[in-house]
Amino acid sequence: MKKIVWAVGIAVLMAGVAQAGTLTWDGEIDGRWDRGENWDPNNGTGLVKINDTTADIKIAGTTQLNQYLRSAATIRSLEFTDTNVGLTQIGLNSGELARNLTFSADSGNSTLTVDALATGDKAIGIYGEVVSLGTVNLVSDLDITHNGTGELSFYSVITGSRDITISGAGVTAFRGDNTYTGKTTVNAGSTLNLIKGGAMSFTIGTDGVNNSILGSGTLSLNNEFLLDLGAAGTTVGESWLLVAVDTLDEDYALRFKLTSSANGAFTEASSGVWSINENGVDYEFAESTGTLTVIPEPATLGLVVAAGASVLFIRRRFML
Repeated sequence: MKKIVWAVGIAVLMAGVAQAGTLTWDGEIDGRWDRGENWDPNNGTGLVKINDTTADIKIAGTTQLNQYLRSAATIRSLEFTDTNVGLTQIGLNSGELARNLTFSADSGNSTLTVDALATGDKAIGIYGEVVSLGTVNLVSDLDITHNGTGELSFYSVITGSRDITISGAGVTAFRGDNTYTGKTTVNAGSTLNLIKGGAMSFTIGTDGVNNSILGSGTLSLNNEFLLDLGAAGTTVGESWLLVAVDTLDEDYALRFKLTSSANGAFTEASSGVWSINENGVDYEFAESTGTLTVIPEPATLGLVVAAGASVLFIRRRFML
């Protein structure tokens, strides 16, 4: 019996416990997040599981810049500190298997910070040259503050229904086919690049009910907007602001396009004007306004014009 209890105890120690508090990465042994020796304070020779809404992760100066989760992780915050110098990658994988990174705070918002003296690009969701299959999951709203000199890139898909707010002087890039449906705010002085091959998802509801890209920063759109129009309003004149062009410094690049999740690609009817027929009505997105609108179908518009002409003709006859 004692041998069995001892064996169980060893197994528990090797499995580790949910790690809370502040953990600073030093990569003493290798790139695995689940190895206790790679963290300060040192968590021993066993495996650890970082899975706590009070876990604050700091990536400091280390020769082991490239890391990977090895097991799914839940954290409250992630910080690339002033001593983090050089390209730093965090793969969301264990070999070829997906391992998800979840941002979930016990209170308030989760945070991701790149300090001002941190140099080199910071990349989440890639290890070496291989993009990870794991996702970045938003259980809490995520506040990104990037003041470093390099680019902060999300290669992995971002999921969830929470909001992202971007601040700081650095450049942030979204490269994955993101499915999160919270609003995205790019504050003044910040830059968000939506890279070709990636996507942003929008859920369209009744008149004016949808998620949007807001703020007063710089926004480059070179990706796909994926629209769920299944519950969208169908009354002519209803509209939804997708991009706050009046306050953002936005640029629609060559690869920008819109797609319906149910009916495929929008057609660029004219320069910067995209349309699709769905739910028995025509939807039109204008880059100049950043707004999606229900518009009259051409046949309906023709009837309206014809009716107006008839009224005018009758008036003229009676006037004569």
